[in-house]
Amino acid sequence: ENEHKRNNTQELTQMKTTNSNKIKVKIQIHATKLKNVAGAFKGTSDPFAVVTLLAAGHNEQPIVLGKTEVIKNTLNPTWTKIFPLDYSLGKLRYINVGVYDKKSPNEKPMGSAMFEIGDILGLAGNVKGKRLPKGGSLYVRVTEMTEDAGELRNTIVGSIANTFAGIGLTDLDNIDENENDTTLKLKLRGVKLKNVEGFMRKSDPFYEISKRIHVPGGGVGWRVHYRSDHIKNNLNPAWEESEIDLRELCDDGNLDGPILFSVFDHERSGRHTPMGSFETTVNALINASVHGGGDDTSKAFTLKKGGKAYGLIVVVEASSPSLPSSSPPDAAPSVVPVPFPDVDTERHQPQNPPAAYAPPAAIDNVMSSLPPPIPPPAFAPPMHSSPHAQNPFYMDQKQHHQRPTFIDYISGSCALQMCIAIDFTGSNGDPRKYGTLHYKHQDGQLNDYEKAIVGVGSILEKYDFDKKFPVWGFGAKYGGVIQHCFQVGHKQEADGVKGVLDAYRSVFRNPLTMSGPTVFADCIAQAASRARREQAEAQQRGTQAYTVLLLLTDGSVTDIGMTKSAIMAASDAPLSIVIIGVGKADFSAMQFLDDFSTDRDIVQFVEFDAHKYNKASLTSETLDEIPDQLVKYFYSRGIMPTAMLSESQVNIQVEDFND
Repeated sequence: ENEHKRNNTQELTQMKTTNSNKIKVKIQIHATKLKNVAGAFKGTSDPFAVVTLLAAGHNEQPIVLGKTEVIKNTLNPTWTKIFPLDYSLGKLRYINVGVYDKKSPNEKPMGSAMFEIGDILGLAGNVKGKRLPKGGSLYVRVTEMTEDAGELRNTIVGSIANTFAGIGLTDLDNIDENENDTTLKLKLRGVKLKNVEGFMRKSDPFYEISKRIHVPGGGVGWRVHYRSDHIKNNLNPAWEESEIDLRELCDDGNLDGPILFSVFDHERSGRHTPMGSFETTVNALINASVHGGGDDTSKAFTLKKGGKAYGLIVVVEASSPSLPSSSPPDAAPSVVPVPFPDVDTERHQPQNPPAAYAPPAAIDNVMSSLPPPIPPPAFAPPMHSSPHAQNPFYMDQKQHHQRPTFIDYISGSCALQMCIAIDFTGSNGDPRKYGTLHYKHQDGQLNDYEKAIVGVGSILEKYDFDKKFPVWGFGAKYGGVIQHCFQVGHKQEADGVKGVLDAYRSVFRNPLTMSGPTVFADCIAQAASRARREQAEAQQRGTQAYTVLLLLTDGSVTDIGMTKSAIMAASDAPLSIVIIGVGKADFSAMQFLDDFSTDRDIVQFVEFDAHKYNKASLTSETLDEIPDQLVKYFYSRGIMPTAMLSESQVNIQVEDFND
């Protein structure tokens, strides 16, 4: 029977891997202070990296995502190769990054480290470092890779407006909607470059294009984005056409952002000699294109080194399918923005609200006193009155044409905050008896409540900046009074998932009466009040907050009408509610939670036993709807993601080596 359950769960897991909440992300890598393993009298190592997606289950195999280019003679490589990967909130994705020396015999390893994608996405700047056992540190950054060019095209349209005929906006209709290619096709040639090779030899020029980055302390620096091939013995090189991804080169699609163009004389030693550089923008490159007229130097850029001219760079061609292919009209036509969804300005109330709930006689078990109950939350008005509410994140429709994604929000400043509510009704059984749902195993094995807390909580805590979670209980009584929302543990907030488990277990060291009925409404109201307050406070700080209530129960809710009213009242809050049914009760009556419709769907019900043998299946099913719920809440209110911090604007977390 157990084997049959496992097989069914595995099939369900495979089905879940096709869910619509997959987001394509890109992985970028660099390293610092690597140990030189080239060997005596062989100079400095030539490092490259191999990225492998590790198997997530017994039926999967590791997948090599690819390897970077080789960078010669450096112990501080910044590789330009990127690696795309599908990611979804509820699935752990581990990668291994191994660094090797191309110069040494048999490509000697320089170190490797394992990273979890969700860990990186939950950090400021979306970057994480790990120390390598042989020396040095390896850094991985994960950001979203937009698959279609729609958003960038719209940004490009505004950015290139001043490049064409001085108009204010470019007609969106001038862009071929069938073209999803946002690469810049760039063809360059050099004219009379200064020879830096020495007597009787000529330079072997290649060029690099770098993007500006912020340096801690307020300065700026440059990071190489593209590197061309070198051309031997030529001071008038005509480089092959290159394709440069504008999404990578231009932060926020800004074609007027500064880029650095540098030319070097290639040396086999890797100690390439500078031949000059200049600072420019993508728009300037486009404007300087001579459209194939390679002999025209009227728009050429001058390479400079030490204040002296070192030759010219001619832009033979600079174009992209995402840019207008012809000159724009004399007058800018109007652009019709994509409207935001309608937003109800008042909280939706049921037509026939149920009467106040009066609990029946308690179902006593054994036990007596708990921490004092949490008082009912004071009424908090909805977070907005219209899409034009005054808040620092509102963006007018004319400024944004593409719906943001979940990654956009959490890569900015949005924290996912979790609160947990646990069922202590008498139907759970005496926790001192083996086989009951709250039983504490002496061998350290987790009961089903604990498994659900660890499985879901370990995912969500990655996206919570302070990792402090309130834990509440319901369905117990003390002092003869039933309580439907009381504090679990001795602190208002538990420290991480481990703190949640400690708080949960501490309840049974106090005398209490496990009672009934099963009422969710008070905990839902408490979570909604907290979610509104946290978002309001975050907004004042220039950040964002979204709350997930994880509610664990062993049975169906007693009063469906009261629960519906509580969900309706909470639907205006930045809140998702995940309800996990624990145990072997008949949860068919809970189907109303999935069928129940409000202005915004905020509830997901999952039966724990259906995923008991597969943690990945549980977390995937439980968290599947949260990304869309979060995006719909903020976007429908005109609240856009905040800008993601650049890698150099944050103190990068560097962990010690682990296997």
